[in-house]
Amino acid sequence: MVDARQSIALLTELIPEAEKEECSIPLRPQGSWPASDHLMSSAQLNSIIAAIAANRPLLVRGEPGIGKSQLARAAAQILKRHFISFVIQPSTEHQDLLWSIDHLQRLGDAQLMQFQPQEERSEWLQPAKYMTPGPLWHAFDPFGDKPIPRTTYDPEELSEGCITDNGVVVLLDEIDKADISVCQGLLEVLGNGAFTVPHWKNRVISDRERPPLVVITSNDTRQLPSAFLRRCVLLDLVLP
Repeated sequence: MVDARQSIALLTELIPEAEKEECSIPLRPQGSWPASDHLMSSAQLNSIIAAIAANRPLLVRGEPGIGKSQLARAAAQILKRHFISFVIQPSTEHQDLLWSIDHLQRLGDAQLMQFQPQEERSEWLQPAKYMTPGPLWHAFDPFGDKPIPRTTYDPEELSEGCITDNGVVVLLDEIDKADISVCQGLLEVLGNGAFTVPHWKNRVISDRERPPLVVITSNDTRQLPSAFLRRCVLLDLVLP
């Protein structure tokens, strides 16, 4: 198990001696992500170290195609952590990053069970049975026993022999696509490292010894709330 202090030590070893030097990180193929190389600069390494040390999300800003998303994948590989990615869409709400409920499936089951006794129907149609954890739920509690039978998202192993309990790097990609309410809804979640799920008795709390590294990217197409920016470690990437 690698805790936050050991994670920082792993990253510190890679910092180039000269500020302008870069180290190349060969990335293995994973899921739909192809094999590639990421040029990791001292500024990028120091920003990741600062985010881990302060237990704050890392907000990476820059033009599309500059390597913002790849930075999160490289960090996961260096730290031997699970990698979870979620691409934010204009219709995304902050709750989608925490959990979702399949209301259509629940409605379909309710129609099929309309002739069943009321007590059996109400027990079977509990909302928690149709709940799926989102990326931040998986990041906060990646190895816990979730009493959610409809989980369909399983973080992939980085490679054979990967230590599975080092924690998670979660990528929330292109947050500036969504409404400003997504940033506002994440303030308390990211600040407290916990959130409450309706229809579920317990809170989802981030592991204090192995808190997730949350990497958020922005194409800088809109101004994000000042309160949200203050909660993040900021890294601006520019083309050389």
